[in-house]
Amino acid sequence: MLRSLRPGVFLHGLVGALCGMPLLARAASPVLPFADFVAQLNTLRPADLAADLPRHTPPDAAAFETTRDYLVKYYGGMSVRQTVLDTDGRVLDCVRYDQQPALRLQGLTAILPPPPFAPPGAHPSANQPRQRAVCDAGTFPIQRLTMARVLRAGSLRDFFRKEPASLGQTRLPGTTAPDYRHTYSFAYEYTHSFGGQTTESLYSPPIHENKDEIFSLEQQWYIGGRGQNTQTAETGWQTYPELYNTKKSVLFAYYTADGYNLTGCYNYDCAAFVQLPTSSVTLGAPFISYSVAGGQQVALTIGYTLYQGAWYLSFGDNWVGYYPVALYNGGQLSRFATLFEAGTETVGDVIWPQAASGRFAARGYPLAGYQFDMLLFDAAGRVREPSLTAVDPSPSCYTTTTPGQIVNRGYGFFLGGPGGTTC
Repeated sequence: MLRSLRPGVFLHGLVGALCGMPLLARAASPVLPFADFVAQLNTLRPADLAADLPRHTPPDAAAFETTRDYLVKYYGGMSVRQTVLDTDGRVLDCVRYDQQPALRLQGLTAILPPPPFAPPGAHPSANQPRQRAVCDAGTFPIQRLTMARVLRAGSLRDFFRKEPASLGQTRLPGTTAPDYRHTYSFAYEYTHSFGGQTTESLYSPPIHENKDEIFSLEQQWYIGGRGQNTQTAETGWQTYPELYNTKKSVLFAYYTADGYNLTGCYNYDCAAFVQLPTSSVTLGAPFISYSVAGGQQVALTIGYTLYQGAWYLSFGDNWVGYYPVALYNGGQLSRFATLFEAGTETVGDVIWPQAASGRFAARGYPLAGYQFDMLLFDAAGRVREPSLTAVDPSPSCYTTTTPGQIVNRGYGFFLGGPGGTTC
């Protein structure tokens, strides 16, 4: 059940409890109507946020002003007809496609049309996992960016990072050594491509925040450049309660144009990803159903295609949205990708969470996680299966099988593991 807040009407976290819906503690305060929320950005003081921040201390003054300036620009010129409080207590603003932040902050005058063809090798969207419809026609949901939500990460740039700043920088693609507090199981191929597509097992692994587990994901990386010039377009599912305020895994996209340094963010947060009005799928949103190891199997078919100046994200046989190549500032992904990777990534501090189903790859179908029906779109415009090399930097926690042909599943491999303390 979803509760809708129209302008001028206050909706309290208590409503969810009265309706039998679990809410996060952070949603217990009144939810401001959108217009009041935007107006309040100009009157907030650092001390007003202390109660919602770690150690209950006011944020750094410079970080506070930088965040305020960004949010004023992010929401400037935006009108919201509907605000929704979902069953996790997340505040979702239903934004008009022509007023989405990516258009205004990138100076784009129009949304590009989707490619005039279905994603090569796509599975019908009717067979893909569904998300709940929460917004009226002509709008799509964006989780509200509040000052407190951003500054809990420390600063605006820290909020945009792929992981909490205290855990160090994520592994640069093209390297195999595990990073401090980052663990992986993945497969790769160096090749020139215009994108690709895989069918990924969809799980929602538990993240024990009280044990300092941070997130677990399964994804694809489309990569160009090396070192600090590394550029990516990434997508998959991710369970990251601290960021999304839900314990369910969500569909995500991420990009960087400079090795995860000063650019990059998840989903719509830094106004990089442009949502298409023809898509009913949105980023940062949970799914209705997930796989169960040894039982129900749910998978999503996703990928990217570089077409006429944009990296288009596909879901099933539909296009979700895109990253304009201008974001890559003339770098490698402005032309094509040179490296493809697919696999899992987890982040923890002392204890690492499970990846995919929590079973090691050797358990196979339907116990282990997987990536099946894998395709790449090569520099000659052909659709082909990849030729991947598997890497297991933390074999005591996560593994992959040797990629190859899987009966009735095309090219792919199994992956996953239980995590633990020795990763």
